[in-house]
Amino acid sequence: MTNLRNFINAITNDSRIYTAEDIGEMTSKEFLANEKAIDYQIETLGIPRRGDLAGSSDVVYVHSYSRDDGTKVKAHYRSKPDGVVSNNYQIGGTSTGASANI
Repeated sequence: MTNLRNFINAITNDSRIYTAEDIGEMTSKEFLANEKAIDYQIETLGIPRRGDLAGSSDVVYVHSYSRDDGTKVKAHYRSKPDGVVSNNYQIGGTSTGASANI
């Protein structure tokens, strides 16, 4: 599988990776709220399936949790940073992380 480390979504400025299953499970409202970020990921990375990400050393599985303000966050995958700051952060609206095609 292609190296997924350091993927940063320029729309959300985070490392979340949407899977086909995540998108399929979204309500219409959730999809509309995330549509631009999903479109960006399609253009730069593609949309993997959960099975493609399971066991990959380039991603981290984040279990669902509740934030202090009560917001519930669904379980998801995110890219794993490599520890090099310039590879892992958004600078001036342009992604500095490597993107990959799946």
